[in-house]
Amino acid sequence: MLASWYNEVDASGISPFKTLSRTVQNRYLGILNFFNNRAINARQSPSMRR
Repeated sequence: MLASWYNEVDASGISPFKTLSRTVQNRYLGILNFFNNRAINARQSPSMRR
């Protein structure tokens, strides 16, 4: 499902969506980890940086 979203975003040509798509791709494993385990890695969580 996420892969088809990437393809649609790339085909859309809308720059802000392409930026969002790259961000999601770069953080894919952390996102999956959160939904699978409800766990976060402080390194990946900007709200934990202070």
